[in-house]
Amino acid sequence: MIAGAKAVLLWALYLAVLWAVLWAFGVPDAETLGLLGAAAVLCAATGAFALWRGRARGIAPDGDTGAHLEPDLSVATAFTAVALATVLVSLVFGPWLALIGAAMLALGIGGLVRERRAMREDAG
Repeated sequence: MIAGAKAVLLWALYLAVLWAVLWAFGVPDAETLGLLGAAAVLCAATGAFALWRGRARGIAPDGDTGAHLEPDLSVATAFTAVALATVLVSLVFGPWLALIGAAMLALGIGGLVRERRAMREDAG
């Protein structure tokens, strides 16, 4: 539950950064700023509630107090997904964004390779 809350809080941070960029460059309509700002605030509130609830309970939802394995969040996977989206968006905005997206994609794939090697070392 706590790992999921951290992902929601990270998404809220991403939305807040997008809101700040839109505000800084002056979006023509206030509705866009309002909706994006509200989404960031509601995501942050949801993540904070999930984090608080997960720490307050300290047990699994079904009442089991035993240890459980939870998958870790992979920053490299999320970064690779954002890089792929950047490459796709570059079709509209031009080749300069494709170069940035390709560099991000190379870093993301490098991170995935590093994670895979670390998993093999832990297993064997």
